[in-house]
Amino acid sequence: MSGDEICLEVESQRTTALLQRVDAYFPLPAAAAIAFHQVHRYATAIVSRRDYDEALSIAAAALSRLISIYTLRDPREGRVAVAVDLTKARFALGATQLRSSEETIGELWVSRGEMVSAMPLIKRTGLPFSFAETKDL
Repeated sequence: MSGDEICLEVESQRTTALLQRVDAYFPLPAAAAIAFHQVHRYATAIVSRRDYDEALSIAAAALSRLISIYTLRDPREGRVAVAVDLTKARFALGATQLRSSEETIGELWVSRGEMVSAMPLIKRTGLPFSFAETKDL
């Protein structure tokens, strides 16, 4: 496996450990990975970094429809909710950025409590990742 490949089985184990943490907030990329692996729990494919990053961005978009997304621009101000309009912006680089024609927002976070409460709905409805069902690429 090269440095540009991701083993979904290994990432699933890593995100399961992340979910056990009791932090009040999770970085959005971690929350997106948790959501992805909760839905595709038994995926064992090896995928490219680009495909995995795209999958996390799709998961972030799904999360943004269910829970608040926050940014931390100034630690003195604390986390501030971001208005996510998916008709004008998209998540990119593995859910590390929210990009629109006007700005790019980084340092994205979600509330652990909100994320955990959204997981049953995400599991029930699923997330559209066709490569997640394959054994090997």
